[in-house]
Amino acid sequence: MKIGIIKETKQPLDKRVALSPLQCTELQSKYPQVQIFIESSNIRCFSDQEYRNLGLPVVENLPDCDLYLGIKEVNVDCLVSNKTYMFFTHITKGQLYNQSLAQALLSKRIEVIDYERIIDKYGNRVIAFGRFAGLVGAYNTLRAISLWNKNVDIPPAHTCRTLEDIHKNIKQLELPAYRLILTGHGRVGKGAKEIIQVAGFEEVDKEIFCSKKPLRTPQFIHLNYKNTYRHKYQQEFSREEFFSNPQNYYSDVMSYLAHTDVLVAGSYWNPQAPRLFEMDDLKSSECQRLKIISDITCDIDGYIPCNLRPSTIENPFYDYDRYNESEMPPFSSPKHITMMTIDNLPNELPLEASLHFGSVLISKVLPEYISNKQSAMIQGATITQKGNFCTHYCYLENIFH
Repeated sequence: MKIGIIKETKQPLDKRVALSPLQCTELQSKYPQVQIFIESSNIRCFSDQEYRNLGLPVVENLPDCDLYLGIKEVNVDCLVSNKTYMFFTHITKGQLYNQSLAQALLSKRIEVIDYERIIDKYGNRVIAFGRFAGLVGAYNTLRAISLWNKNVDIPPAHTCRTLEDIHKNIKQLELPAYRLILTGHGRVGKGAKEIIQVAGFEEVDKEIFCSKKPLRTPQFIHLNYKNTYRHKYQQEFSREEFFSNPQNYYSDVMSYLAHTDVLVAGSYWNPQAPRLFEMDDLKSSECQRLKIISDITCDIDGYIPCNLRPSTIENPFYDYDRYNESEMPPFSSPKHITMMTIDNLPNELPLEASLHFGSVLISKVLPEYISNKQSAMIQGATITQKGNFCTHYCYLENIFH
Protein backbone atom coordinates (compact mmCIF):
# COMPACT_ATOMS: atom_id res chain seq x y z
CA MET A 1 0.00 0.00 0.00
CA LYS A 2 1.31 3.40 -1.01
CA ILE A 3 0.29 6.44 1.02
CA GLY A 4 0.97 9.98 -0.19
CA ILE A 5 1.21 12.99 2.12
CA ILE A 6 -0.03 15.82 -0.07
CA LYS A 7 0.96 19.45 0.20
CA GLU A 8 -1.80 21.81 1.25
CA THR A 9 -3.26 23.88 -1.57
CA LYS A 10 -6.21 25.75 -0.06
CA GLN A 11 -5.82 29.50 0.39
CA PRO A 12 -4.86 30.78 2.87
CA LEU A 13 -2.13 28.14 3.01
CA ASP A 14 -2.13 25.78 5.96
CA LYS A 15 1.07 24.72 7.75
CA ARG A 16 -0.42 21.57 9.32
CA VAL A 17 0.29 18.06 8.10
CA ALA A 18 -1.40 14.71 8.68
CA LEU A 19 1.76 12.87 9.80
CA SER A 20 5.08 14.09 11.19
CA PRO A 21 8.33 12.50 9.97
CA LEU A 22 8.60 10.29 13.06
CA GLN A 23 4.94 9.26 12.81
CA CYS A 24 5.52 8.17 9.21
CA THR A 25 8.35 5.87 10.25
CA GLU A 26 6.28 4.54 13.17
CA LEU A 27 3.48 3.61 10.79
CA GLN A 28 5.86 1.91 8.36
CA SER A 29 7.49 -0.02 11.19
CA LYS A 30 4.11 -1.29 12.34
CA TYR A 31 2.93 -2.06 8.78
CA PRO A 32 5.93 -3.10 6.63
CA GLN A 33 3.67 -3.35 3.57
CA VAL A 34 3.06 0.42 3.70
CA GLN A 35 5.24 2.87 1.76
CA ILE A 36 4.88 6.60 2.47
CA PHE A 37 5.77 9.34 0.00
CA ILE A 38 5.95 13.04 0.88
CA GLU A 39 4.96 15.72 -1.62
CA SER A 40 7.49 18.54 -1.32
CA SER A 41 6.19 21.66 0.47
CA ASN A 42 7.90 24.82 1.64
CA ILE A 43 5.12 25.86 3.99
CA ARG A 44 4.33 22.90 6.26
CA CYS A 45 5.53 22.94 9.88
CA PHE A 46 7.99 20.09 9.20
CA SER A 47 10.56 20.74 6.48
CA ASP A 48 11.25 18.42 3.56
CA GLN A 49 14.68 17.78 5.04
CA GLU A 50 13.21 16.53 8.30
CA TYR A 51 11.40 13.81 6.33
CA ARG A 52 14.51 13.03 4.27
CA ASN A 53 16.57 12.69 7.46
CA LEU A 54 14.43 9.68 8.40
CA GLY A 55 14.75 8.08 4.99
CA LEU A 56 11.35 9.12 3.67
CA PRO A 57 11.13 9.91 -0.06
CA VAL A 58 10.28 13.56 -0.73
CA VAL A 59 9.10 14.12 -4.31
CA GLU A 60 7.84 16.98 -6.44
CA ASN A 61 5.08 14.81 -7.86
CA LEU A 62 3.57 11.98 -5.88
CA PRO A 63 3.55 8.54 -7.52
CA ASP A 64 0.35 6.57 -8.03
CA CYS A 65 -0.84 6.06 -4.43
CA ASP A 66 -3.63 4.05 -2.86
CA LEU A 67 -4.42 6.77 -0.31
CA TYR A 68 -3.71 10.49 -0.26
CA LEU A 69 -3.65 12.24 3.13
CA GLY A 70 -4.26 15.97 3.56
CA ILE A 71 -5.79 18.38 6.04
CA LYS A 72 -7.89 21.12 4.40
CA GLU A 73 -9.94 20.95 1.22
CA VAL A 74 -7.87 19.98 -1.83
CA ASN A 75 -7.70 22.33 -4.78
CA VAL A 76 -9.95 20.88 -7.51
CA ASP A 77 -7.13 21.00 -10.10
CA CYS A 78 -4.90 18.91 -7.82
CA LEU A 79 -7.35 16.02 -7.33
CA VAL A 80 -6.34 12.74 -9.01
CA SER A 81 -9.26 10.88 -10.57
CA ASN A 82 -10.34 7.45 -9.31
CA LYS A 83 -8.31 7.69 -6.11
CA THR A 84 -8.98 7.70 -2.35
CA TYR A 85 -8.43 10.77 -0.18
CA MET A 86 -8.73 11.66 3.51
CA PHE A 87 -9.20 15.33 4.40
CA PHE A 88 -11.74 17.73 5.89
CA THR A 89 -14.19 18.26 3.01
CA HIS A 90 -16.48 20.84 4.60
CA ILE A 91 -19.36 19.77 2.37
CA THR A 92 -21.45 17.54 4.64
CA LYS A 93 -23.51 20.48 5.98
CA GLY A 94 -24.22 21.50 2.41
CA GLN A 95 -21.64 24.32 2.41
CA LEU A 96 -22.27 25.97 -0.94
CA TYR A 97 -18.87 27.69 -0.94
CA ASN A 98 -17.43 24.21 -1.60
CA GLN A 99 -19.86 23.32 -4.38
CA SER A 100 -17.09 23.08 -6.98
CA LEU A 101 -15.18 20.66 -4.73
CA ALA A 102 -18.24 18.45 -4.23
CA GLN A 103 -18.90 18.34 -7.96
CA ALA A 104 -15.24 17.55 -8.71
CA LEU A 105 -15.26 14.64 -6.25
CA LEU A 106 -18.20 13.18 -8.17
CA SER A 107 -16.99 13.89 -11.70
CA LYS A 108 -13.51 12.51 -10.94
CA ARG A 109 -15.01 9.44 -9.25
CA ILE A 110 -13.00 10.05 -6.09
CA GLU A 111 -13.56 8.19 -2.85
CA VAL A 112 -13.20 10.72 -0.07
CA ILE A 113 -13.11 9.93 3.65
CA ASP A 114 -13.93 12.95 5.79
CA TYR A 115 -12.09 13.17 9.12
CA GLU A 116 -15.02 15.05 10.60
CA ARG A 117 -17.28 12.05 10.02
CA ILE A 118 -15.00 9.39 11.52
CA ILE A 119 -16.87 8.35 14.66
CA ASP A 120 -16.62 5.46 17.13
CA LYS A 121 -19.37 3.01 18.10
CA TYR A 122 -20.66 5.48 20.69
CA GLY A 123 -21.11 8.24 18.12
CA ASN A 124 -18.10 10.27 19.25
CA ARG A 125 -15.67 11.87 16.83
CA VAL A 126 -12.37 10.01 16.75
CA ILE A 127 -10.06 12.64 15.29
CA ALA A 128 -10.23 16.41 15.34
CA PHE A 129 -8.37 19.68 15.81
CA GLY A 130 -11.10 21.07 18.06
CA ARG A 131 -9.02 21.53 21.20
CA PHE A 132 -6.45 23.60 19.32
CA ALA A 133 -9.19 25.70 17.70
CA GLY A 134 -10.51 26.39 21.18
CA LEU A 135 -7.08 27.20 22.62
CA VAL A 136 -6.14 29.62 19.84
CA GLY A 137 -9.64 31.08 19.51
CA ALA A 138 -9.72 31.98 23.19
CA TYR A 139 -6.20 33.42 22.99
CA ASN A 140 -7.28 35.65 20.11
CA THR A 141 -10.30 36.68 22.18
CA LEU A 142 -8.00 37.85 24.97
CA ARG A 143 -5.99 39.84 22.42
CA ALA A 144 -9.23 41.45 21.22
CA ILE A 145 -10.18 42.41 24.80
CA SER A 146 -6.78 43.98 25.35
CA LEU A 147 -6.85 45.88 22.04
CA TRP A 148 -10.45 46.98 22.58
CA ASN A 149 -9.34 48.58 25.85
CA LYS A 150 -6.18 49.99 24.27
CA ASN A 151 -4.03 47.98 26.66
CA VAL A 152 -0.72 46.31 25.86
CA ASP A 153 -0.94 43.81 23.01
CA ILE A 154 0.51 40.31 23.16
CA PRO A 155 2.19 38.45 20.27
CA PRO A 156 -0.21 36.82 17.78
CA ALA A 157 -0.70 33.11 18.33
CA HIS A 158 1.00 32.17 15.05
CA THR A 159 4.28 33.64 16.34
CA CYS A 160 4.18 31.26 19.32
CA ARG A 161 5.80 27.88 18.76
CA THR A 162 4.27 26.04 21.70
CA LEU A 163 1.30 26.12 24.06
CA GLU A 164 3.72 27.05 26.81
CA ASP A 165 4.48 30.28 24.93
CA ILE A 166 0.74 30.97 24.73
CA HIS A 167 0.40 30.60 28.51
CA LYS A 168 3.37 32.90 29.19
CA ASN A 169 1.87 35.64 27.01
CA ILE A 170 -1.54 35.40 28.67
CA LYS A 171 -0.04 35.96 32.10
CA GLN A 172 1.27 39.35 30.95
CA LEU A 173 -2.26 40.68 30.39
CA GLU A 174 -4.13 42.98 32.73
CA LEU A 175 -7.73 42.25 31.82
CA PRO A 176 -10.72 44.42 32.70
CA ALA A 177 -13.56 43.09 34.85
CA TYR A 178 -15.58 41.68 31.97
CA ARG A 179 -18.30 39.07 31.88
CA LEU A 180 -17.80 36.40 29.21
CA ILE A 181 -20.09 33.69 27.84
CA LEU A 182 -18.53 30.46 26.56
CA THR A 183 -20.66 27.95 24.66
CA GLY A 184 -19.71 24.38 23.81
CA HIS A 185 -18.60 21.47 25.97
CA GLY A 186 -16.77 19.46 23.32
CA ARG A 187 -13.11 19.71 22.31
CA VAL A 188 -13.48 23.33 21.21
CA GLY A 189 -15.21 24.46 24.39
CA LYS A 190 -12.77 22.63 26.66
CA GLY A 191 -9.78 24.11 24.85
CA ALA A 192 -11.22 27.61 25.09
CA LYS A 193 -12.06 27.14 28.77
CA GLU A 194 -8.46 26.15 29.49
CA ILE A 195 -7.17 29.47 28.16
CA ILE A 196 -9.94 31.57 29.72
CA GLN A 197 -9.12 30.14 33.14
CA VAL A 198 -5.38 30.64 32.71
CA ALA A 199 -6.19 34.29 32.00
CA GLY A 200 -7.88 34.59 35.39
CA PHE A 201 -11.59 34.48 34.55
CA GLU A 202 -13.63 32.95 37.36
CA GLU A 203 -16.39 30.50 36.42
CA VAL A 204 -19.74 31.43 37.99
CA ASP A 205 -23.39 30.35 37.84
CA LYS A 206 -26.30 32.26 36.28
CA GLU A 207 -27.33 33.99 39.49
CA ILE A 208 -23.90 35.55 39.95
CA PHE A 209 -23.33 36.17 36.23
CA CYS A 210 -26.63 38.03 35.82
CA SER A 211 -26.27 39.96 39.07
CA LYS A 212 -26.35 43.74 38.96
CA LYS A 213 -23.62 44.01 41.58
CA PRO A 214 -20.45 45.85 40.49
CA LEU A 215 -17.92 43.47 39.01
CA ARG A 216 -14.40 43.46 40.49
CA THR A 217 -12.75 40.58 38.58
CA PRO A 218 -13.35 38.88 35.19
CA GLN A 219 -16.08 36.22 35.23
CA PHE A 220 -17.39 33.69 32.75
CA ILE A 221 -20.29 31.30 32.46
CA HIS A 222 -20.04 28.06 30.50
CA LEU A 223 -23.38 27.44 28.80
CA ASN A 224 -24.58 24.12 27.43
CA TYR A 225 -27.58 23.42 25.20
CA LYS A 226 -29.87 22.98 28.21
CA ASN A 227 -28.90 26.41 29.56
CA THR A 228 -29.33 28.10 26.20
CA TYR A 229 -32.42 26.58 24.54
CA ARG A 230 -36.05 26.31 25.64
CA HIS A 231 -38.81 24.07 24.29
CA LYS A 232 -41.41 25.90 22.20
CA TYR A 233 -44.22 23.98 23.89
CA GLN A 234 -42.97 24.40 27.46
CA GLN A 235 -41.74 20.84 27.78
CA GLU A 236 -38.59 19.82 29.65
CA PHE A 237 -35.35 20.06 27.70
CA SER A 238 -34.42 16.72 26.13
CA ARG A 239 -30.95 16.36 24.65
CA GLU A 240 -32.12 13.50 22.43
CA GLU A 241 -35.04 15.53 21.06
CA PHE A 242 -32.89 18.63 20.66
CA PHE A 243 -30.51 16.77 18.37
CA SER A 244 -33.23 14.93 16.45
CA ASN A 245 -35.79 17.79 16.25
CA PRO A 246 -33.98 21.05 17.02
CA GLN A 247 -36.75 23.04 15.33
CA ASN A 248 -38.86 22.42 18.48
CA TYR A 249 -36.58 24.75 20.46
CA TYR A 250 -35.77 28.45 20.62
CA SER A 251 -32.73 30.28 22.00
CA ASP A 252 -32.97 31.92 25.40
CA VAL A 253 -29.51 33.46 25.28
CA MET A 254 -30.89 37.00 25.57
CA SER A 255 -31.38 36.46 29.29
CA TYR A 256 -27.56 36.32 29.51
CA LEU A 257 -26.51 38.80 26.81
CA ALA A 258 -27.76 41.82 28.74
CA HIS A 259 -24.94 41.15 31.22
CA THR A 260 -22.26 40.11 28.71
CA ASP A 261 -19.19 41.90 27.36
CA VAL A 262 -17.70 39.00 25.39
CA LEU A 263 -19.21 35.95 23.68
CA VAL A 264 -17.05 32.97 22.72
CA ALA A 265 -18.98 30.52 20.54
CA GLY A 266 -17.66 26.96 20.56
CA SER A 267 -20.81 24.87 20.10
CA TYR A 268 -21.56 22.45 17.30
CA TRP A 269 -24.48 23.86 15.29
CA ASN A 270 -27.09 21.90 13.37
CA PRO A 271 -28.38 24.03 10.44
CA GLN A 272 -31.92 22.98 11.40
CA ALA A 273 -31.48 24.41 14.90
CA PRO A 274 -32.27 28.02 15.79
CA ARG A 275 -29.44 30.47 15.76
CA LEU A 276 -28.05 31.66 19.06
CA PHE A 277 -29.63 35.07 18.37
CA GLU A 278 -30.80 37.13 15.40
CA MET A 279 -29.36 40.29 13.85
CA ASP A 280 -32.13 42.47 15.27
CA ASP A 281 -31.39 41.23 18.78
CA LEU A 282 -28.03 42.99 18.66
CA LYS A 283 -29.78 46.33 18.06
CA SER A 284 -31.85 46.03 21.22
CA SER A 285 -31.00 47.90 24.40
CA GLU A 286 -30.35 44.55 26.11
CA CYS A 287 -27.30 43.87 23.94
CA GLN A 288 -25.51 47.22 24.11
CA ARG A 289 -22.94 45.90 26.57
CA LEU A 290 -21.73 43.25 24.10
CA LYS A 291 -18.36 44.31 22.66
CA ILE A 292 -16.63 41.21 21.25
CA ILE A 293 -17.76 37.97 19.62
CA SER A 294 -15.36 35.13 18.83
CA ASP A 295 -17.01 32.56 16.58
CA ILE A 296 -14.56 29.69 16.89
CA THR A 297 -16.76 27.17 15.06
CA CYS A 298 -17.19 29.72 12.25
CA ASP A 299 -20.39 28.66 10.51
CA ILE A 300 -20.89 31.59 8.15
CA ASP A 301 -24.44 32.99 8.38
CA GLY A 302 -25.22 30.29 10.92
CA TYR A 303 -25.09 29.94 14.72
CA ILE A 304 -23.67 33.48 14.97
CA PRO A 305 -25.54 35.41 12.24
CA CYS A 306 -23.30 38.49 12.40
CA ASN A 307 -20.36 36.36 11.25
CA LEU A 308 -20.17 37.96 7.82
CA ARG A 309 -17.03 36.21 6.62
CA PRO A 310 -13.99 34.32 7.90
CA SER A 311 -11.21 36.57 9.14
CA THR A 312 -7.58 35.57 8.62
CA ILE A 313 -4.58 34.79 10.77
CA GLU A 314 -2.88 37.94 9.45
CA ASN A 315 -6.01 40.09 10.02
CA PRO A 316 -7.99 38.30 12.73
CA PHE A 317 -10.51 41.01 13.58
CA TYR A 318 -13.17 43.14 11.95
CA ASP A 319 -16.03 45.19 13.38
CA TYR A 320 -19.72 44.53 12.89
CA ASP A 321 -21.93 47.61 12.75
CA ARG A 322 -25.03 46.28 14.49
CA TYR A 323 -27.30 49.04 13.15
CA ASN A 324 -26.33 48.87 9.48
CA GLU A 325 -25.54 45.13 9.61
CA SER A 326 -22.27 45.78 7.81
CA GLU A 327 -18.54 45.24 8.20
CA MET A 328 -16.31 48.03 9.48
CA PRO A 329 -12.59 48.30 10.33
CA PRO A 330 -11.62 46.63 13.61
CA PHE A 331 -11.90 48.64 16.84
CA SER A 332 -13.28 51.62 14.90
CA SER A 333 -16.19 52.48 17.22
CA PRO A 334 -17.34 51.55 20.74
CA LYS A 335 -20.82 51.04 19.24
CA HIS A 336 -19.55 48.20 17.04
CA ILE A 337 -19.02 44.56 17.91
CA THR A 338 -15.51 43.32 17.20
CA MET A 339 -15.57 39.91 15.50
CA MET A 340 -12.93 37.14 15.52
CA THR A 341 -13.89 34.55 12.87
CA ILE A 342 -10.72 32.76 11.76
CA ASP A 343 -11.74 29.43 10.19
CA ASN A 344 -8.34 27.69 10.43
CA LEU A 345 -7.36 28.51 14.01
CA PRO A 346 -5.27 25.35 14.66
CA ASN A 347 -2.95 26.55 11.89
CA GLU A 348 -1.67 29.13 14.39
CA LEU A 349 -0.14 26.29 16.46
CA PRO A 350 0.62 23.96 13.56
CA LEU A 351 3.41 21.92 15.13
CA GLU A 352 1.58 20.85 18.30
CA ALA A 353 -1.72 20.49 16.45
CA SER A 354 -0.15 18.25 13.80
CA LEU A 355 1.61 16.06 16.35
CA HIS A 356 -1.63 15.50 18.23
CA PHE A 357 -3.61 14.84 15.05
CA GLY A 358 -1.02 12.44 13.68
CA SER A 359 -0.86 10.45 16.91
CA VAL A 360 -4.60 9.74 16.67
CA LEU A 361 -4.35 9.04 12.95
CA ILE A 362 -1.70 6.31 13.38
CA SER A 363 -3.27 4.80 16.51
CA LYS A 364 -6.97 4.77 15.69
CA VAL A 365 -7.74 5.64 12.07
CA LEU A 366 -5.11 4.32 9.67
CA PRO A 367 -4.91 0.86 11.32
CA GLU A 368 -8.65 0.58 10.71
CA TYR A 369 -8.22 1.59 7.06
CA ILE A 370 -5.16 -0.60 6.42
CA SER A 371 -6.66 -3.72 7.98
CA ASN A 372 -10.28 -3.32 6.91
CA LYS A 373 -11.39 -0.64 4.46
CA GLN A 374 -14.95 -1.93 4.83
CA SER A 375 -15.10 -1.24 8.57
CA ALA A 376 -18.17 0.62 9.81
CA MET A 377 -16.00 3.51 10.97
CA ILE A 378 -14.38 4.03 7.57
CA GLN A 379 -17.53 3.41 5.55
CA GLY A 380 -19.52 5.81 7.73
CA ALA A 381 -17.01 8.57 6.93
CA THR A 382 -16.87 7.88 3.19
CA ILE A 383 -18.75 10.72 1.50
CA THR A 384 -18.36 9.96 -2.22
CA GLN A 385 -17.57 6.78 -4.13
CA LYS A 386 -17.57 5.89 -7.84
CA GLY A 387 -19.17 9.15 -8.88
CA ASN A 388 -22.00 9.15 -6.32
CA PHE A 389 -22.71 10.29 -2.80
CA CYS A 390 -22.72 7.35 -0.41
CA THR A 391 -25.95 6.25 1.24
CA HIS A 392 -25.56 8.29 4.43
CA TYR A 393 -24.85 11.42 2.38
CA CYS A 394 -27.37 11.12 -0.46
CA TYR A 395 -29.11 14.24 0.93
CA LEU A 396 -26.24 16.22 -0.61
CA GLU A 397 -27.39 15.31 -4.13
CA ASN A 398 -30.14 17.93 -4.03
CA ILE A 399 -27.71 20.56 -2.81
CA PHE A 400 -24.72 20.07 -5.10
CA HIS A 401 -26.23 18.71 -8.33
